[in-house]
Amino acid sequence: MEIPHKKYLLIPQLSGFVGIIFGAIHFISRDSSFPTRTELLLWRISCIILVAHPTVILLFNIIRAIYDHELWWKSMLLFLGRFTQIFVWSAAPISYILARFCVLVLAFLTLNHLPPRALDNIIWTSYIPHL
Repeated sequence: MEIPHKKYLLIPQLSGFVGIIFGAIHFISRDSSFPTRTELLLWRISCIILVAHPTVILLFNIIRAIYDHELWWKSMLLFLGRFTQIFVWSAAPISYILARFCVLVLAFLTLNHLPPRALDNIIWTSYIPHL
């Protein structure tokens, strides 16, 4: 089956890949030390949402690129059902925005609880001339 080459399909696919990479970068620090267990759990859940949401949207865009638009919508209505479609297109973006906000807030909150070595002077900075 031939995939149609349309310009409007490139932007959602690229934004999906960028979103997955963004979530994966934050997912790297899932085993870092957090002040409380709740903050660690919030970080992990938010990172899962940051990776899962763009993945689902990217898969929908790939399916839409492969199949005809009308056929795609009819098959998706039958396969997913009305409730699932409402969740994917309305509640999932809201959860993605909340996850981004949660990651941002947690990143700033953990600055209050830095380890003591984070404030040590670095010796090699004395060798660099400062203007």
